[in-house]
Amino acid sequence: MANSKYDILSNKDSDPVFGCGTFHNLFLSNAICQLDTTIVYDSVSAIGDKLFTINLTKLFQTDLSDDDKAIAASCFDECRYFMSIPDFYDSLFDGSRSIPALLNQLYSLNIIGFYEYSQLLTVSEAINSAINLSIDEYDFYDILNNVRDDIYIQSSGNNQAPILFADAVMDIAIASMEFWDEDMNEPFTGRDEYVPPAVAADVGGAIIGAATNAINQYANSGTVNARGVLIGAGAGAVVASTGGVAKVVSLVCKTAMRVGKFISKLF
Repeated sequence: MANSKYDILSNKDSDPVFGCGTFHNLFLSNAICQLDTTIVYDSVSAIGDKLFTINLTKLFQTDLSDDDKAIAASCFDECRYFMSIPDFYDSLFDGSRSIPALLNQLYSLNIIGFYEYSQLLTVSEAINSAINLSIDEYDFYDILNNVRDDIYIQSSGNNQAPILFADAVMDIAIASMEFWDEDMNEPFTGRDEYVPPAVAADVGGAIIGAATNAINQYANSGTVNARGVLIGAGAGAVVASTGGVAKVVSLVCKTAMRVGKFISKLF
């Protein structure tokens, strides 16, 4: 039978299709092309402002509806702190906006059921391992692919409610793996070992973006619109991604050295 905990999704029987992974890769490619690396900024936040403008400009060039654009723009703004990847990594597992805390809140509010909760906790543990470089690329990808396959099988069952939240996150995970696998797209300093942490940032950004959107919706109206959650996942991943490209990190490091702050976590 369908999991009743999904009843909170106000339009679960309609078609909330939104290509989270495609959205993610489109914006990430655009940011890489548009960012000017000849400029050394006065602060890391100034780099975030520039990337926010780049993402916002691209957003208004898409054919999304005005409502969808407003949701994405709001998430881009709320997730600006993702732009400093070391700070973002530090926040993923600490505090009220950490991944475990947000997943627990989603489950407590019945926005996701136990199945999704447990699968996303598995993803969360894999993200933590990837960031700490305690798991190699192949094992990390195996975990993500296994979760994605299990979700597909589970959601295909008779009378199964949509597994929208986890499905959106895993759509971004697969797209992220494909994007960073391209040699020209290597993150950070171009070193292969930083590919898993880049994917982990994207997936973590997706979880935080989707969770924040869902929890805010519930607090404001008592219901959660599925499409808003999907857009929140895509937008959260975009901001995490654009903070992790090699161009951005190069600028962040130049800026950090200029203001006397050395970012050791990336090297």
